[in-house]
Formats: sequence, C-alpha cells, structure tokens
Amino acid sequence: MSNIRAIVFDMDGLLINSEPIYQAAWREGVAHFGYELTEEVNRSMLGLNNDDSEAVLIREFGHDFPMLEFREQWPQRWQDIASEKGIPPMPGAHDLLESLFSRDIPIAIATSSERHKVHQCLPAAEIHHEFHAIVCGPEVPNGKPAPDIYQHAAQALNVAPEECAALEDSNNGMRAALSAGMTAIMVPDLKDAEPDVADRAHYIVEHLDEAHRILLELLGFA
Repeated sequence: MSNIRAIVFDMDGLLINSEPIYQAAWREGVAHFGYELTEEVNRSMLGLNNDDSEAVLIREFGHDFPMLEFREQWPQRWQDIASEKGIPPMPGAHDLLESLFSRDIPIAIATSSERHKVHQCLPAAEIHHEFHAIVCGPEVPNGKPAPDIYQHAAQALNVAPEECAALEDSNNGMRAALSAGMTAIMVPDLKDAEPDVADRAHYIVEHLDEAHRILLELLGFA
C-alpha cells in the first residue's frame, strides 16, 4: 500500500512551458556582453536557482564576466520574451491539478524561481488553483539539487517527505526530491534523465497525463 498523501510540483518546465524563456533571456543577456552561452551550459542550469546559475556562468566565463551588469539587465529580457510569446501551461497540467484539487489532495510548489515570478507565471498560464504551499529557491538555504526546498515544502504541508510524491522535469530537481526522500516522478522537458537520476527515479514518463495516472494509483484512487 502506498503512503502518499500529498503532491509537490516543480513549476518551470513541469507545469508551465517557461524554460525556453529563461534560456533565451540568459543566452541573449550573455551575448550582449560578447560571450556565447552554449546549449550544453544553458541546459546544465535547468532546475538551478539564480545564484547557482550565476555560479555556472562564472565557472564558464571567469571572474571577468560582468555579473552585476548582467544581473540587472536579463530580467527585462525575460519579461520582453514572456510578454511577446506568452507562458503556456504544459499539456495535461490543468487536468492534473483539477483532479487533485477535486479530491482535496494537499498540493505544493517547490520552484527555484523567485516568488514574484510564481505569481506572474501561474496566472499567465491560466493556472488559478489554490496551492496549499509555495516554496521558492531564494527562501531556502541551499537550492536544487540539495533537498532543502522539498523538505520545506513537506513541512509546509505538515506531512513527512516520505508521504509526498514530487513531480520534476529537470535532473537537478529530481536529485533534490530524491535526496529529500520523496517518491520522485520525472517528466523530462528539455533534457532527458542523466544516468544517476535514471537509476534512482521511481518513475520516468513522457507526459503529465501518464504522471496523472500514476499519482491516482499512489493516492489510492485507481
């Protein structure tokens, strides 16, 4: 018998199709200063918070990279791209959230994004469900792949991490959820599961519809 009582979601790339916006904003922001952000390096930042992503840039470009100037200008690029292209929900997100909401299942978001981005992105994707808790990257001591954000989400839901299922699209997010002790379901977005994640993941599926079916089974509804 499963002991899953609550569900914790990543946001970017899992519930909403926002990762391409971040990648474009960082790529264009870096190019503005004469640097090139390769696809490999850009994808290595999936699931990381801003501080850890900036650390990747410093490792890649060295300490001469104008981080302060970059930090000031890339959010406007993000805003411009998001306004132009919109922020669509991922296929199956609305149905999954409505299904859990109608069954009174506690749900939370554990995202590396800042809180103001959450409040901007979810309505833009027409996701208006009432999450019982939202934990953001800057609000925990260590970002993904550390387990902090998932541990805090479980605490906010008043359940043990072992009683939570986590849905993630990124390898760093999966590492965080697994380290927290949650049942981890990966729905890869821009990058497939890396070997260590593939070995440890409880489930890897292609679509949220498949994750929906698994969650209902874990919760005892199927």
